[in-house]
Amino acid sequence: SKGDLPGAERTYAESLEVCRSIGDIGRQAFGLTGLATILWRQGDLAGAKRMYEEALTIHEDAGDNDRAAILLNNIGNVLKDQGDLAGSKKRYEECLATFRKVDDQGGIALALNNIGDLLCKQGDLSGAKRNFEEALRVCSVIPDKKQSGSALHGLGAVLVAQGNLDEAKKKLEDALAIRVEMGAEGTAAESRLALAEISIED
Repeated sequence: SKGDLPGAERTYAESLEVCRSIGDIGRQAFGLTGLATILWRQGDLAGAKRMYEEALTIHEDAGDNDRAAILLNNIGNVLKDQGDLAGSKKRYEECLATFRKVDDQGGIALALNNIGDLLCKQGDLSGAKRNFEEALRVCSVIPDKKQSGSALHGLGAVLVAQGNLDEAKKKLEDALAIRVEMGAEGTAAESRLALAEISIED
């Protein structure tokens, strides 16, 4: 459920105005991030990108790499939704570098999966495969079930595109099992659909 997005937008906007008026930079960044997320969900991609980038500047100036990495990921997501795959990839790569800097293994896996997904869309299957495989290695150490499921699904998609349907089926079945165990209905449906498409091709 999207809930009361207009109400939430008003709350964040009012809070942001107060923070700006009193010069509270830290809370201003949180307000910008919250408002950006609301705008993104409402489909205002340009507004969301502008707010995320303003928040990113604040966190980068403060040397807060953890939050900067998350915002770089969010900006990459918005750019992807806008159809700017090259811009999105650049932000995801910056996100990956920042997560590596702070040694956030879950963040590293997330960024690797996002880059892999973009490379797959762009037809760079070997590059996509490298990113998904590294994400899977990272997840085996943490562990991170959500990102493991994403990496396995991504590898399955690459293998389908390469015509290796038997191996693809195994990866997608593994991804589905993880997603079902997590109760992640949306992504489980994605894996089921990919498996159904393989059975049609077989």
